[in-house]
Amino acid sequence: LKGLHGAYPGQLSGGESQRVAIARAIINRPKILLLDEPFSALDPSLRKNLREELVDMQKGFGTTFLMVTHDQEEALSLSHRVGVLKDGHLQQIGSPQQLYNHPVNAYVAGFLGNVNRLDGTVESQTGSRLWVNVDFVGRLVCESKIERKPGSPVTLFIRPEKTFISFKRSAGPSDNE
Repeated sequence: LKGLHGAYPGQLSGGESQRVAIARAIINRPKILLLDEPFSALDPSLRKNLREELVDMQKGFGTTFLMVTHDQEEALSLSHRVGVLKDGHLQQIGSPQQLYNHPVNAYVAGFLGNVNRLDGTVESQTGSRLWVNVDFVGRLVCESKIERKPGSPVTLFIRPEKTFISFKRSAGPSDNE
């Protein structure tokens, strides 16, 4: 904000106003700071810089930031804990890794990134291991904490980066052929 010391609020851009508001809020070093869409008026490069500055401030001041955002990347990259709300109800709370890798429902899975959705039918279950028949894919083995009866419909959600497709048989043991 160099060179703007004499500027009036109406002369500031959205990004400059946002930075002034954050500076005013953090100057007293509060224990908790509520941030409602703090980067919404910023261009991508300024957004990235301000994110880094907030992380440094949080570490330096020890202030807890409670941030509301609709930007999944922002939430996952900045947070130690994330809560996902839908229609005013908390769907899941946990670390970004927990929410991304172990979503509790379809909404959380889809909200936090790309996901492949496969509908199938339960073939069998032993303990937490579940064998599912998926049209055009075949039989898949997965884990489920919920007991399922053979023939019941299920939906599998698989992150794209967790998918590997090969037409060669694996040399070692493989659950999914």
